[in-house]
Amino acid sequence: LYHNLKHAAQQYNANAREALYRLYAFSPGVKIEQGTPEVTDKRMFPFATNAATATNNLQLDKATTSDTQKADGVDNHFLLDARSAPGFWKRIPRPKRLPPWLTPQDFEYFVTQFTRLGGFAGGLMWYQALDYNWGVTKHLAGKKVDQPVLFIAGDQDMVIHGHGGCSKVRRALMKNCSDIRKCIFLEGSGHWIQQEMADLVNNE
Repeated sequence: LYHNLKHAAQQYNANAREALYRLYAFSPGVKIEQGTPEVTDKRMFPFATNAATATNNLQLDKATTSDTQKADGVDNHFLLDARSAPGFWKRIPRPKRLPPWLTPQDFEYFVTQFTRLGGFAGGLMWYQALDYNWGVTKHLAGKKVDQPVLFIAGDQDMVIHGHGGCSKVRRALMKNCSDIRKCIFLEGSGHWIQQEMADLVNNE
């Protein structure tokens, strides 16, 4: 994941407005600007990296780079970071407008909060700690969630599709939770159901 690369938070912070705009505004079927996404190559590093790129990155990290990391004057470690990979937002089409459930005033508030209060680093750490969390919870292998469960998601959520779609997610929940009270997929909704379908979510 791009989120796990070194300097990912730095790149998100530098592109906070555009990243938030695309993440919030895009959903299947919306009208998009021509020429977006800018990057459609599935590889993490689709652009050829070279000594010039490496040298530039080395200059940025000169204060923290050890001699043992260098080979022939080029630090290969710093080629494989978020500065050499296209940001996640560049892989998402750019919608022509914000969705009806997100006002320009609310969007500007989000941008202000992300640019003033530490940026994306805290949120990205959730992804960066996945392997660590897996390692410290080995004792939970095979156990089920016994607490009552209400699961709500949008049927257009990219996370749901990334896990095989609604039916597969439902089966996984039934397998791993012993007390599923409701499993609801809101038709036509994406990732931000608390905002997209606020009344339906609150009524549950």
